[in-house]
Amino acid sequence: MVTSPTPSTDTPRTITATPLELKASKYDIPNIQAALEALHQDGFVVLKSVVDVVHVDHIRSFMTKEADELVKNKVKPFNQGVNSNILQGPPLKHSEYLYDDVFFNPFVIQIVNAYLGSKPSWGFVTGNNALPKTNGLRQPVHKDITFFHPQCPFYVIANIPLCAFNKSTGSTEFWLGSHHLTAGMDQVLATSKSKLANAKLRVGEPECNIQPDVLEARRKYRPPIQPICEKGDIMLRDLRTWHAGMPNESDDYRLMLALGY
Repeated sequence: MVTSPTPSTDTPRTITATPLELKASKYDIPNIQAALEALHQDGFVVLKSVVDVVHVDHIRSFMTKEADELVKNKVKPFNQGVNSNILQGPPLKHSEYLYDDVFFNPFVIQIVNAYLGSKPSWGFVTGNNALPKTNGLRQPVHKDITFFHPQCPFYVIANIPLCAFNKSTGSTEFWLGSHHLTAGMDQVLATSKSKLANAKLRVGEPECNIQPDVLEARRKYRPPIQPICEKGDIMLRDLRTWHAGMPNESDDYRLMLALGY
């Protein structure tokens, strides 16, 4: 079953597997087509209910305890330099948490294979945690790219929420369709001054953040959204798609895994 945005409401497209597809652990052609249309047109799609919620809760339990220690000991690897969101990877050293439907999800592999081409590599894994009650702190709108990237699909991120994902919990802001014509020149370019703060930057090449005038021009055409997802869902994002971490006004951590292909 496929849902698409209507002219009056811009919402992410979602793909819901049929009972037969769930049993076979693969989508049939209509859902593959729908997922590809969403990624090509929006740079984003939500695969509904493709992870066992018990597995999600198990990983979340471990990462919540770990986050408590990070906060208590003031060890906070802040993401994008904003003190509301920390990088926190999943428990890869503990085999009891390495669930196939999380780290080797067949629906994700099927769609990424169709979008990027045969046998894409899984070469990246991390997680991020939107800390609770951070008084409206948010990330700047950015791409996770600091080079002049290709203007075609070349990398996909699978985001796996470990809790309910909505505005109150800090659902990530996504700019649907922003991947379409974006190029490195849409981003702030690194200077010798910015390189002092981040030695990995190369002067004259892109930083992550989108230039303000480019951002506002896009806002007039297609403003951003914050998707609503449940535990068990997986979000696929073309790496070129603009996005930003948002404030978490709930009382709990907003934990999310990220796998890159």
